[in-house]
Amino acid sequence: MSKQTAQLPNNGGIAWPRAPAVVTASLVPWLRKEIETAAPALTVRGSILLASQIDNTLIAERLLALLAGFFSVVALLLAGVGLYGVVNYAAVRRTREIGIRIALGSTRGAVVRLIVSGATMPVIAGIAAGIAAGLGLARYLAAQLFGVQPADFWSLAAPVACILIAAVAAVLPPAIRAASADPLVALRYE
Repeated sequence: MSKQTAQLPNNGGIAWPRAPAVVTASLVPWLRKEIETAAPALTVRGSILLASQIDNTLIAERLLALLAGFFSVVALLLAGVGLYGVVNYAAVRRTREIGIRIALGSTRGAVVRLIVSGATMPVIAGIAAGIAAGLGLARYLAAQLFGVQPADFWSLAAPVACILIAAVAAVLPPAIRAASADPLVALRYE
């Protein structure tokens, strides 16, 4: 085994051996034995790897990030279910109008586009307001971010893409159902 070096600063007798992380775990018993032979007056009370120490200090932040991710997924699902309900209600309320449009020759694709565009406009307005607010508050949050710029493209694009996908998934089923309605039944609908 190659000779390893240890740094013994004047910090209460804490030694920080410098070795690769994979090798360090297997070096702990060897280091204890070497310290006992080199300096019998020193007592090794415990040993922990630096990677383990870093993991232990960051556990609270990782838990908070996991909780924030969980609650953001729940919020996205609730928003999608709410949007689905609103669009479905609006499509049912417009059943007679949709039946007239189809009877007058409108294509099913045009009806789907009509319902989807009506529902996605508020979503796009909300996304624009969210991006504007996020960029406006970014300088205040810059101190809380590590390794990410406040106006990072992917940090803005990923949530926008998730919201758009959820909105389209919530809007398409009622729109397709409304477009596939029989015009005679839709005209008699009250």
